[in-house]
Amino acid sequence: GLAVDDAFDLVGHSFGGALALRLARDMTERVRTLTLIEPAAFFLLKGIGVVEDMLFSQVAKVALAVQAGVAMGTEQSRQAAMACFVDYWNGPGKWDSLPPQLRQSVAGQADVIGLDFCALFAETMRIADCRDIAVPTLVINGLHSPLPVQRIAVMLFTGHDHADQQQQNENAHGSARFLFESFVERDEIFGRVQVDCGV
Repeated sequence: GLAVDDAFDLVGHSFGGALALRLARDMTERVRTLTLIEPAAFFLLKGIGVVEDMLFSQVAKVALAVQAGVAMGTEQSRQAAMACFVDYWNGPGKWDSLPPQLRQSVAGQADVIGLDFCALFAETMRIADCRDIAVPTLVINGLHSPLPVQRIAVMLFTGHDHADQQQQNENAHGSARFLFESFVERDEIFGRVQVDCGV
């Protein structure tokens, strides 16, 4: 396993990508490589331009729908909130295609998703902070994913001396195939990393 001061390879997807970005900034000396798969670092969009403000507003509407559903406190309101969230990331109609039991399970995550949005919107990190992360970085996104995460990926890659960007021709933010292919690309760029899980 990792000792307290060991260097490590850091990988984050979606909300985890935003967390990984913050951790890489705060612990740069310990991060060996950084892989960001469609990081939901929406805080990077705030107050830097008209296009970015428009994209932030798009995400903010989804966040408000989720938080309103949680505030109403009914199963129906939570399902409506998560329908908005799931369809935003995966395209219209995705929620309706899910089995009822899965919809109920996903609706149970509405509180956590609402808190995730609060944390993301409160983060003060800016794009200049990201460019100070002097570790080999890979940013991966889908070409048909929601525009805010596409824009964030471009922002993280542009002007970062240590970054590479890989794009996949799909909208697959949550698909297992997208994540698997992202790890394959990561291994090709950084080399396969052996992790001792103590098993």
